[in-house]
Amino acid sequence: MQRILAHLLLFPIITTCTTELRVPPSARCLASVVQKAQEEGVKRVVLERGLHRLKETLRLGSGIEVVGEGAVVTGGVPVDGWRQVAGKAWLYMTEAPAGVTGISQLFDSGERVGVARSATMQYTTYVPPGPTFDTIQVSAGQLLANYSNPTAMRVVKYEYWTASYSQVKSAEGTTIVLQRNASISYYGGYASGRRYYLENAFEYLHASSGSFYHDETAGLLYYAPADPTRRIDTWVANLTELVRVDKQANVTMRGVVLQHSRVNWGPCLQSDCTSQSASFSTAAAVHVLNSSGVAFVNVTVKHTGDTGVWFDVLSRDCSFVAGTVTDVGGSGVRIGPGTHGVSSQLAQRITVSDNTITHGSQIYRMGCGVLLQAASDVKVVHNEVAYFRYTGISVGWTWNYEETTERRNLIAKNMIHAIGMGDLSDLGCVYHLGQDYGTEISGNVCTNVTSFDYGGWGYYTDQASRGVLLKGNVAYLTKCSGFHQHFGIDNVLTNNLFYGVNSNTATGGAVCDSALRSSAGDTPGNQDSISNFNFTLNVISTAAGNPPLFMATSKNGFANVTFDSNVYFTPGSTATFPCKGTAACDCSLQDWRSMGQDTHSVVGDPLMADPGNANFTLLPGSPALALGFQQIDTSDVGPRGDRGF
Repeated sequence: MQRILAHLLLFPIITTCTTELRVPPSARCLASVVQKAQEEGVKRVVLERGLHRLKETLRLGSGIEVVGEGAVVTGGVPVDGWRQVAGKAWLYMTEAPAGVTGISQLFDSGERVGVARSATMQYTTYVPPGPTFDTIQVSAGQLLANYSNPTAMRVVKYEYWTASYSQVKSAEGTTIVLQRNASISYYGGYASGRRYYLENAFEYLHASSGSFYHDETAGLLYYAPADPTRRIDTWVANLTELVRVDKQANVTMRGVVLQHSRVNWGPCLQSDCTSQSASFSTAAAVHVLNSSGVAFVNVTVKHTGDTGVWFDVLSRDCSFVAGTVTDVGGSGVRIGPGTHGVSSQLAQRITVSDNTITHGSQIYRMGCGVLLQAASDVKVVHNEVAYFRYTGISVGWTWNYEETTERRNLIAKNMIHAIGMGDLSDLGCVYHLGQDYGTEISGNVCTNVTSFDYGGWGYYTDQASRGVLLKGNVAYLTKCSGFHQHFGIDNVLTNNLFYGVNSNTATGGAVCDSALRSSAGDTPGNQDSISNFNFTLNVISTAAGNPPLFMATSKNGFANVTFDSNVYFTPGSTATFPCKGTAACDCSLQDWRSMGQDTHSVVGDPLMADPGNANFTLLPGSPALALGFQQIDTSDVGPRGDRGF
């Protein structure tokens, strides 16, 4: 096999019989080198150990294989020349790299540095009151007396399950004026806490804040390191996309680290950046579209401004396996386009398995671990998903009972934890929307879910969820319900285990809701009035502290459901159940059975081995085993092999 070593040549000489090209870190214009190699018929590119710099997006063509031998590929530019600011020993400054604009991220020694921002505060109201607003009223003393560059600032306003981002026109006294109107939403109410903060202002830099500010007018960067005694080794991102595969087939990348992509503020700030799951984003560090047979194996994607990896429109038979996605600006992995209902552009047969997907929502607070929109026959299995401020895994993208093309998606054996992080509300480890027949959510473990207000749930079937099977899942130590259905039909829950859910109640916090919750409505003709689900062979064990088993938001909450062969355990309190013809859930088991529910169910200790240490094995003599409950094996949850959680 012939091999060409591309040293400092921009375009190495490639003969027609060359099948492999080796590229050292010293090669200039990596994207151009690889493009030229592909044009000359090279099928395998080896990136040698070291740091490779991209000056433009790496575009991969059909049949190419890119292999890393300890290679790190960056879309960033180093920042050096730091010097102390006179009179402020804690503050450093330097010239921004030439040609790099709108710097919203700084990375020092492999760690993300936040943009200078205010504390989180509470606003009082919008002006005018609707349907759009251009002014936010705040309390006296919240704004500084003077901002050197107010139009460079952004105001981040929390909503229920999102946050909006708007460019500031002025900020004086008790008034923040926006550069363009933003939409007013009901979801800026109580569950948002009316929280907001200002970011990207020089005046919010302070000693050891670990933050930076880009004065674009003067072309300067300012940095207040958290540890001023440590050597500064800083980079800024300059490319929105690092790798792009468009209209290609049979492409492979393995063993490469990809890092440093910039924030694409354009689509966001042209609206009000408030879409659920940051779905307004049009960018990803790794972007695949209109392509088939694209595989990423043992690839790391980190330090991104938007989504980490996106299998977009018409992606087919693609995979991201045994990799890492971490420190991302929005969602970790995104699958399919954001279209509703029936879509001719959906992604199909995508596999995301055995990955570590962590520490997202760094720019857009509503980013989630995995966002699956218009897609079918997708497998999201054996991943660790953690440290996202919104949902862990989101499936579906239609809010009513219309026909969809989503089918047969499998969400299985994922370890999902540290979700919500007390930042947003109305979220869960696994969140589902719309019709999705044949889809299965099974064998997942969910824990440590904390919302800001309501809605720190385990498994959540939201609006019009239909045809979904939830089986063999575990949820424990969630702030709110282990399972919540807003409304949906033909959903089945069987052989799941819920332990210590609604734990906010048990630990002395404000009451959240219950172990199980239904938010179906009772207005005849409304789509939520026909909500139903089947709930059999499940184990529900509440924590001490008298948290309720059930909560309904209307008399229809549990009117159309089917419950049987479950085990309920409420240590230290009496188990109560939904009542007939009312939203109340304080009736006896006998009353509940008179409605034809839970005829064979048991109220008693399910005899878990050591639930306090997450060992949920049921011991011999467990009433759940007697009813037919199958042991849930959690030993293989999360990444397998040496990537095990």
